[in-house]
Amino acid sequence: MGGLTARAYPVCNYAVMYFQDLTFYQHFEFDSSALNVGWLDSAHPFPTGDVPIDFIEKLKRLAREPVLFTCGQHVCEFCDLGPRPVGLDMAAYKARHERATAADALSSAEIRVVDRDGKVYASPAMIGHYVATHRYQPPREFVEAVMEMLPLPFQYSQPPYGQNAHAASR
Repeated sequence: MGGLTARAYPVCNYAVMYFQDLTFYQHFEFDSSALNVGWLDSAHPFPTGDVPIDFIEKLKRLAREPVLFTCGQHVCEFCDLGPRPVGLDMAAYKARHERATAADALSSAEIRVVDRDGKVYASPAMIGHYVATHRYQPPREFVEAVMEMLPLPFQYSQPPYGQNAHAASR
């Protein structure tokens, strides 16, 4: 596994995070044993390729039941959603938000996937969009874990999961 690479910067007043695949999750301290998968941004190339037929549908099912909600929203950096709003132009923010929502290119949540060895992977809920729309190819072990859809460990049904992560980490 490579070292952690992170970059945060404002986009429409929200922080966007990049983490290299299979590095230890450090977005929030309470889940530091999980491994990052799918934290993409436009400054870093990512692998592309084919995935199993049911993989995208399983990711979308996971995204409908995220384990963690975060403050703000991340808009896909790879989709052409028109110009980014400037200043306090609320009509422009609303229009961009509507375009992002229609393209399924907007998220404010995280999912977790566990493999048969108990290894946990942390991903943005928008990973399904990255795979379906931009052909992102996650690491093989993550794909296998998603395809098996094993139940998450008990800790993921307890706080801070299922609530706003920023409030829980205070």
